[in-house]
Amino acid sequence: MAHAPAPAGTYQFDKNLAWNFPCTMLYKKSVFPPMNMTEFLRAASKRERAEVAERCDTTVPYLYQLAGRHRNAGVPLAARIEAHTADLASRTQGRLREVPGRTLVLHPEQYKSPVPEDA
Repeated sequence: MAHAPAPAGTYQFDKNLAWNFPCTMLYKKSVFPPMNMTEFLRAASKRERAEVAERCDTTVPYLYQLAGRHRNAGVPLAARIEAHTADLASRTQGRLREVPGRTLVLHPEQYKSPVPEDA
């Protein structure tokens, strides 16, 4: 019994029990929502955590303090973290995702993202 093909932009389940994702939708932000810092640090390798910390001019233990909400990032640091996690996420084929800077600051309403929304 043949099934009709799914409309473009939708997901379908094949008989081998594997999801078929349309290639154009794999890495869009609408499919994969951003991660919080705790999820990012758990999913990232030791080398990736060190890379983000170095590029953001901070340390890995400080990133863990931000993740645990023991500290709040300043707006410049939050912007650097957002930009560098987005850059790293683009190289990991969906395993890692961007950490929004607004989740790291004390007053998220004052935060302006350096990463364009349609990226």
